[in-house]
Amino acid sequence: MDTNDFKAWREEMGLTQDGARALLGVSRVTVQNWENAETRIPAYVETACEMHRRGRKKLPDFGPVTLTYFDAPLWQKSFGPAVIPKMSRELYANNRDAISRLRELRSQNHDINNPLISDKAGDVVWISQELVRECEKEASQDQSRPQMLWHKVSIPASDVANMSARGLIEKFGVAYRAAYVPKGVSIFHQITDEGGHTYYFSPVASSIAYDLLKTFRASECLDPPNLTGMRKVGI
Repeated sequence: MDTNDFKAWREEMGLTQDGARALLGVSRVTVQNWENAETRIPAYVETACEMHRRGRKKLPDFGPVTLTYFDAPLWQKSFGPAVIPKMSRELYANNRDAISRLRELRSQNHDINNPLISDKAGDVVWISQELVRECEKEASQDQSRPQMLWHKVSIPASDVANMSARGLIEKFGVAYRAAYVPKGVSIFHQITDEGGHTYYFSPVASSIAYDLLKTFRASECLDPPNLTGMRKVGI
């Protein structure tokens, strides 16, 4: 990877130099040196950039994408009747819609073989095994997780577990700036008169942080909370 390749990657990812620094775990000076061709870009950085590129393409909102599948196995038996598989290609605005369509087809017992999702350039984003796991994972989450509402987390000043919440918020911040979490992730923070901490997680943030919210015994807010005077944090 040369200087131009790195700049093109950063622009494709929608990152500032500071965002690239945070995502790759290096200093801003290092990023500047790479882009000014003052130092050589290590091979491991190219690998990391490609991994993040692939990760971005797997985001729910990434698109447009094409869902491709067949109505019969591509590999036929050596003996006996042979079937010529029919290929179906369907264009969707994003991964979320394409995967929802695949889940719908599977739930209707359609014979779906070798599904894959590709981007507009024709590069494969999701291979068959990944799509099967994703469909099964989403189905499991639908059964085990309730519909998300706003959640409130109250942490006494003496509770050191507050660091866990802060750590999560810091991760949200880095991920959000790198476009790795969906839109709608909002976390608000307020220090109570007693010195404790109160956090409000939006429905999207609640869904992502579901397990942590259970750990902190978060309470659901049936109505959106009054966020007047509270500080938006992390993102």
